[in-house]
Amino acid sequence: MLYIYGTVYNNKNIVINSIESLSKINVEKTFLIVDNYSNDGTYEILNGIKDQYNIKLKRIKCSRGFGRQKSVEMVLKESSNTDLFMVFDLDTVYTDVFIKLIEYGIQNIDKRGVFLNQLCYKEVNFNTPWRDLNYGEDWERKAHFIHSGYTLINVDTAKFGKLNYNEKYEKREKRYANGITYYKRLIKNNIDLFRAWNISSYKNLKLYMKIANAKKSYFIFLLLILVYIKLFNNVYKYSDDLNIIYVRKNQKIMDIPKVKIREVTK
Repeated sequence: MLYIYGTVYNNKNIVINSIESLSKINVEKTFLIVDNYSNDGTYEILNGIKDQYNIKLKRIKCSRGFGRQKSVEMVLKESSNTDLFMVFDLDTVYTDVFIKLIEYGIQNIDKRGVFLNQLCYKEVNFNTPWRDLNYGEDWERKAHFIHSGYTLINVDTAKFGKLNYNEKYEKREKRYANGITYYKRLIKNNIDLFRAWNISSYKNLKLYMKIANAKKSYFIFLLLILVYIKLFNNVYKYSDDLNIIYVRKNQKIMDIPKVKIREVTK
């Protein structure tokens, strides 16, 4: 069984397309979804299609990281060690090339491998829990996989082209909050990002600004967040590097013959 899991909030315009795109994966599968109390009809849409797509659905007030963890825990007891887990974003539509890469990964990853959308076996999945983070949670978990001795496997995206389509950051965040609440959310997101990426030193702050192409006008704001992080020392640190750099240094690029993916997408 392949368990495809994620959390959602106010995605009524794209949620069906997202699930439909992944329903093409040619294996037995179940979708595990936590809805963060959507108020735009998303939950009702999911409830209406849950039998059609084999969806297990819950409503929990959550961050993205916490929601993802709660979604996989829906099948903690009933799943077996031969089952696979994979995260997905419900504001994202996945291409046919992505589908075939996942099918290739299912056939080729070993028991300690983690491929693309964190496709891995049950033991690996539950040994590296999602943190209660609203932003940067993916890079934290990828670094955690590597630090725990698992093999993080990626592909050369330039070789295969676009694998998915999703909303821009600003548009996505506007679904969650407006006015002053929106700016409070941005501050919380940045704090979570610092924790998730290990931005716990001045050196790492400068590296982050370079990677994110952050405007110099944001420097004082980001420096204040660094001071806050240093005071409370609440960072997920797996090396002296930023977690994103740690991941890029240590991930493996799987050499998949392009012709194999082309053949199955015709």
